[in-house]
Amino acid sequence: MTRVVRIGAVVAAAAVAVVPVAAQQQDGMVAVTQASRFQMQVFEMNLGAAIERGAQQLVQRARQVVPNVNLQLQARPVVNSILLPEGAVFYVQIPGIEDVGLKLWEMYLRQAPSRPLPAPPTNLPRVANSSGSVTTGGVVADDPLVMPLTDPSKEYTAFVRLALIDAMLDNSFALPVAEGQFLTLVADELANQPADPLAQRSHKLILRIKGDDLIALRQQRITRDQARQRLIESKY
Repeated sequence: MTRVVRIGAVVAAAAVAVVPVAAQQQDGMVAVTQASRFQMQVFEMNLGAAIERGAQQLVQRARQVVPNVNLQLQARPVVNSILLPEGAVFYVQIPGIEDVGLKLWEMYLRQAPSRPLPAPPTNLPRVANSSGSVTTGGVVADDPLVMPLTDPSKEYTAFVRLALIDAMLDNSFALPVAEGQFLTLVADELANQPADPLAQRSHKLILRIKGDDLIALRQQRITRDQARQRLIESKY
């Protein structure tokens, strides 16, 4: 059975296609100019690159334990978007790690359980509030990076989560998100959800930040750390 990453978060219903340029305001959608569509597509590419960057960070970390381990993604990330009256919504589908690499990792740990595991990196950004609860204007932090690497899937989730947060703060300034609107990102696993609707499913991740905060960050009226604290994260 193929294993896929599970990544925490919230509910959000979003269509998975950018509204055509010629679309008029109808059924809750808005007209999208050619410039806006281009900006949305560029940000889609930035989010895909962020996921791949998180996977590469995992590989580097895993090779501290198993030098020749080869952890690869099952597929390329898929990112789609839609522009709504309340702002821009991006739906991110995150591929899991290839099952072969995970099995080799587990085999190594069984054969050499006494080998010390490397400490977590000390230069990674941290998000406040590690209690696991949602706070108004804050961020939920489920941070497995405080522990040595024992579960590649879990650490992959953490690296991707941080990379997506960085992308939202660093690459979203050109998006058509005005004051009073939100930039919303919904992340889910790419495939292999259980067929049984009652079976446990991977959690979704939703990250939201106000357009007001993005504008304030761009104009340097708030710092990047302050903008990060205003990012809202929830679990579903």
